[in-house]
Amino acid sequence: MSTRRRPTPEARERMRLAKLGEKNPMFGVVSPMRGKTHRPESLERMRANNLGQSNPMFGKRHKKSTLLKIQAWAKEHATYGPAHRNWKGGRFIHSEGYVLVLEPGHPYANPSGYVFEHRLIAEKALGRYLKPTEPVHHFNGNRADNRNANLVICQDQKYHNFIESRSRKLMKEGI
Repeated sequence: MSTRRRPTPEARERMRLAKLGEKNPMFGVVSPMRGKTHRPESLERMRANNLGQSNPMFGKRHKKSTLLKIQAWAKEHATYGPAHRNWKGGRFIHSEGYVLVLEPGHPYANPSGYVFEHRLIAEKALGRYLKPTEPVHHFNGNRADNRNANLVICQDQKYHNFIESRSRKLMKEGI
């Protein structure tokens, strides 16, 4: 069974005339506007008429009541979060390989409401929020591996750098 739509009568007539070729009554007739453009002075005049104060929309603003209606409509028809067609559950991988999770209420969330997953897991293990100066080290070097056993909470960046250099040495020696 075919699900193809049947052409409308107008479309059938156009197809019939197209098959006629030279016998088509419109064959060889060229549109009077074909290849024509506005003269440069006309283009300049049209541009000038729509610039600045001469533009009929210049200085127009929505009333406050209209703005509130627009905002309410936009909020009701939101296309972000779970309502968005490309929603993937509030998780994505950062360009540097870290996993980000949507946590809008978190005190250290970025402007979009996302927090690094390894920091959330470390905070849950500690029972408090981590300070921004407390880095979390991935023991195996895989930034997407956020198991408790793979995370080390460092007191400061200096200690984190020390751990990083030691891990690189051990990896180089093959231990």
